[in-house]
Amino acid sequence: MYGKKTTITGSTLGTTWTAITGATSATLATGALTASTAFRVVSTVGSCTAISDTMRVRVNPAAVIKTITAPANVCIDGTGTLTLASGTVGVIQWQRSTTSSTAGFTNVGSPVVPTVSPTTATSTFAVNSATAGPSWYRVMLTSGVCGSTPTAAVSVTINPLSVAGTISGSTGLCAGNTGTTLTLAGNTGSIAWQKSTNWTAASPTWTAVAGATANTFATGALAASTAFRVAVTSGACSVANTANHVITVSPAVVTKTISGPVVGVCQGSTASLVLALGTVGTIQWQSTTDTLNTSWVNVGSAIAPTAATNAANTYVTSALSTKTFYRVLLTSGVCTSAYTKIYTVLVSTPTVSGTASAATNNVCGVNTGTTLTLANNNGTIQWQSSTNWTAATPTWTAITGATANTYATGALTASKAYRAVVKSGTCSSLNTDPVVITYYAAIVTKTITANATTPTGLSSTAALCTSSTAKILTLGTGYVGSIQWQTSTDGGTTWTNISGATAATYTVTGAVVGANMFRVQLSNGPCQAAQNTAAVTVWYKSCVKAEEDVDVTSTVFDAVAYPNPYDQFFTIQLSTESDDQVSIMVYDMAGKLLENVSVQPSDLESLQIGRELSTGVYNVVVTQGKDAKVVRMMKR
Repeated sequence: MYGKKTTITGSTLGTTWTAITGATSATLATGALTASTAFRVVSTVGSCTAISDTMRVRVNPAAVIKTITAPANVCIDGTGTLTLASGTVGVIQWQRSTTSSTAGFTNVGSPVVPTVSPTTATSTFAVNSATAGPSWYRVMLTSGVCGSTPTAAVSVTINPLSVAGTISGSTGLCAGNTGTTLTLAGNTGSIAWQKSTNWTAASPTWTAVAGATANTFATGALAASTAFRVAVTSGACSVANTANHVITVSPAVVTKTISGPVVGVCQGSTASLVLALGTVGTIQWQSTTDTLNTSWVNVGSAIAPTAATNAANTYVTSALSTKTFYRVLLTSGVCTSAYTKIYTVLVSTPTVSGTASAATNNVCGVNTGTTLTLANNNGTIQWQSSTNWTAATPTWTAITGATANTYATGALTASKAYRAVVKSGTCSSLNTDPVVITYYAAIVTKTITANATTPTGLSSTAALCTSSTAKILTLGTGYVGSIQWQTSTDGGTTWTNISGATAATYTVTGAVVGANMFRVQLSNGPCQAAQNTAAVTVWYKSCVKAEEDVDVTSTVFDAVAYPNPYDQFFTIQLSTESDDQVSIMVYDMAGKLLENVSVQPSDLESLQIGRELSTGVYNVVVTQGKDAKVVRMMKR
């Protein structure tokens, strides 16, 4: 640097420069520096000046160490904080060792360069990435070339996060229990058992169980349902609570009886069963049709009680077709279950009335009655009788003891109707159609009496005229039966009913010349033969002309009817010397006039008589003037 003037200057801020006295050589000994300083060289040649680049010389303060404060335990979740006291000098680097307080330290986190020196604030470090277990923490302070100086190490236990674990054990007890033992597994941290009886409330109350800090816990006898939990705390970490473990204390089962239809139900009907008041437990109805009661099935849904004592419970069965057994299974938590006594519902097959019949529907006074029979019925039998069965509202009376399929009526004195009332169990009763037994009193005959008018007996003396109605016959009182007067003109060989003659008194009409016999035939129902009274005889004669009026000049008068007997009609052949008109009258045996015709004698041969008559015997009276002839005719 010859020809130049060199001056070295220095500055602590780099803005104000101060010439260093005597510092004119190419080298400069700075001497002791207390602060960072900048240096440069100013060269002067003549009037020319040149300034060199600036060199800064940093002066680092010596490290100043302060103490670290820390809790003995911190949580691994970063909620534990270490604090370096204010007043440190140097760059802060937190370090951790898991082996000892003097060795094995590694940096944790980034270095912190203070903005002022010494620091005026504390420095903190959150433990959030540590490994659980014992650890030592310190701060390494570094100040430029001054070197690094560690603080004293502090011991900190890093607590793992609290883990609640899981409670296991019984969840149900029966009333009167001695308690149970619960076990906590899988937890991390210290244990504190708690219990609550209002755990379902919005703000439940949990009570710590004194001394209960082990993994197993004996609850002791429980009188009510209780929830248990464990509060687990791992050092300084937050508490972790287990899920609630609820032990339900159930009342002991109480059974009651079942009631229902005493005599059962009819096939196809339902039954209403009632479980008596006072049962305890959940109700499950069961049924079986197995007579050995070995194959029960649930019917309906289980019914949980709303209180310790149920109200009476009603179950309506489905339509039943056969005898069915019912019971109720009562359960209450873990308490011993129990069954009620079995209730049997009898099922009756539908009632079938069947058909009632009688050995005979007609009985007579001489009969002792008849026997009724019921067939094809289903159900119990009760025979009934009625004497007014034709009334709008007849009266039917049960016959005491008449409950078999057959019933003997015994001797009857009047007509009666009978029916059977059939009932199968609880099914509706049904009635058979009435069986009417008609009673006919025994026939009683009486004597026929005649009025005083003669003649009577077998005598033609004082015979009555055939046209006379003077003779009146009367059947004596006390007779029984229906009356039919009969007559016979052949001495009782042939008897003919007299039409319309059904009263107790009969006035004789239509008699024929000669002996006319009369009797009454009495009948009463089909079960006894008709009976006849004794006959009476009345004589009749022809009074068509009086003897004194006979024309002495008439020597011939006769009438013959042919053919006799006849099938279709007959003809009259007349022997007469008169040309007077001829009258022909035909009477039945009761004296009723059936035909009456008058013709000239010359027309008789073409006259067909009796064509409309029915089979029977008839009296034909032929008259001409004072002459008369009676001819007995028979139509086949």
